[in-house]
Amino acid sequence: PWGVAEKLKMEGDAASPRIEVAGMPVNKVSAKFHADLDSLRIEEMTADLLGGNLKGAIDFVLNEGKRFRGQVTIKDMELNDLGKLRPLNNTRRAVLGGGVSGDMTVTGSISPDLTIDGSSTMQIRDLDIAGGGSFSTKIPSASLKTRISYTGGVANIKSLEIETPSSAASVSGEISDGNLSLDLYINSSDLNELTGHVVRGSGKVKARVAGGIHTPSVYGNISLSEVFWNGYNVDTVSGNIGLKEQALTSTGLLLRHGSSEMFLKGELSLAKESPWLNAVVEMKK
Repeated sequence: PWGVAEKLKMEGDAASPRIEVAGMPVNKVSAKFHADLDSLRIEEMTADLLGGNLKGAIDFVLNEGKRFRGQVTIKDMELNDLGKLRPLNNTRRAVLGGGVSGDMTVTGSISPDLTIDGSSTMQIRDLDIAGGGSFSTKIPSASLKTRISYTGGVANIKSLEIETPSSAASVSGEISDGNLSLDLYINSSDLNELTGHVVRGSGKVKARVAGGIHTPSVYGNISLSEVFWNGYNVDTVSGNIGLKEQALTSTGLLLRHGSSEMFLKGELSLAKESPWLNAVVEMKK
């Protein structure tokens, strides 16, 4: 009997109309599997996920560490559907919209705790930052490359790089218990693209993003050139800037146009219902 058990092997097909993984609904799941006492291979896996579909294969090693490795291709996954997932569904405001397609590779283990190390290369169509809100920015296409790990409830963004026709951005840091601790860098040759055609010019931003995932604070430094906004234009804008709870702040912002200079510090409310400005302005010519 023991010799029979050592040679035990199974294979077959599996299907389910719906399963739930970490609060995420996955529909129309089907796959083939091959298993023995030491390993499990799931192949030809297909499923509907977040408005799109995925295909892939996963290998499990059934030893003490229960390690796994998989490759997945996704097509037309909707970013705005992420807002429906737990624990993200405590707000009605979507942060991102658009469709995502591309390839992912993941490795990790499920014992004693879940650990994941993944990388991906994606293409995003109709990227909508702020999900159609007051300051929505829509970009027709973008490419995304990521390296992210997860362990002990903490997602570590080792690198996240996004490129659009006129801009490049990189993000690194951690997401833990719904809180962000991220470093952000942006370099754009056309601010129109990133600001929803509100601001023209070019520039660089280096900032720190911290706080709740739906109400983050952003603080950093900007360096902009040939800026045109709402009928005003300046040669350069440089200094520090912050954004928290729909309020824009600065302890030192220098605007130059020709031989003129303007130094600003203060706070500007961006709320449509009750906009206000509290600032100190120094001018020099």
